[in-house]
Amino acid sequence: MRIHFIILSLLGLLVTSAGQAQLLFDAETGVVFPGSYNNIKQPATGGTQYNAFGSDFNVKPVLNLRGRIGYTINDRHTLYATVAPLLIESVGKQPLTQPIRFDEITVPVGRTLTTRYKFNGYRLTYRYHLIRREKFRLAVGLTGNVRDAFIEVRDGQQSRRFTDLGIVPLLSLYVNYQPGRFGLLLDGDGFASPFGRAEDVFAGVTYALHPKTKLRAGYRVLEGGANTSNFYNFTLFNTAAIGIQVGL
Repeated sequence: MRIHFIILSLLGLLVTSAGQAQLLFDAETGVVFPGSYNNIKQPATGGTQYNAFGSDFNVKPVLNLRGRIGYTINDRHTLYATVAPLLIESVGKQPLTQPIRFDEITVPVGRTLTTRYKFNGYRLTYRYHLIRREKFRLAVGLTGNVRDAFIEVRDGQQSRRFTDLGIVPLLSLYVNYQPGRFGLLLDGDGFASPFGRAEDVFAGVTYALHPKTKLRAGYRVLEGGANTSNFYNFTLFNTAAIGIQVGL
C-alpha cells in the first residue's frame, strides 16, 4: 500500500502548485465482499473456465482503502486523480475433481486450487458541472483508467500469473442532492463495448459536517471484465463503504 500513498502525495503537490483551484481530498474504506462470480478462462480457447467465487471456493472479505485528490476551477471544471487498489484470494474447499488448465499450466485432479486476483486502478478524471445549484449538482465527464491487474493460479507445487496492464476509457457521472445536512449521492465511472465492460459506482447517503466537508456511507459495486481472443474474465465485487471528502 506504501506506493499508493506516495503517488497520492506527489499528485497532491502538483495540485497545490496549480494556484487558483479549490483542493479536494477524498478517502474511502470499506469491506469488499466477493460477488456471485469471478469467471476465469485463460486462454479463451483451450483454457478451462471456472468460477473463483463459486460455491467450491472460500473467499474472505477484505478491508479496502482508496484515495482521491483533485481541484475545481470556477466551480465548473473538476479534475480528479484516484488510486483504487484491490487484492483478493480464493481457496478451494476441497481437492479438484477435474483438471483446470490456466495459461501454460494444468492443475491436476487431487490438488487444491488457489486463485489470487489483483485489480488496481489508477485514474484521471475530468468532470464538467452541468447543474450547480445549492441543493443539487450534476456533473459528467471522462475517465482514463490505468488497469494494473493479474490473475495468479497455484496448487502448492506450481503457479502461473497472467498480467494485464492497459488504459481503459470510461464515462463519469456525479449526482448529489443535498437539501440539508443529509443528502443522496451517486458517483461513478463505467463503459461497455463488444470486448468487455467496467463499472465502478458508489450510491449512498451523505452528511455535511461543514459546507466543504462531507461524510458518506453506502454501497459500491465494481464489476466488469474482458472477452477477447486470448482471455476471458468477468467478476463482481460488492463493498460496504464509508468515506469523507474535504475541500480547502
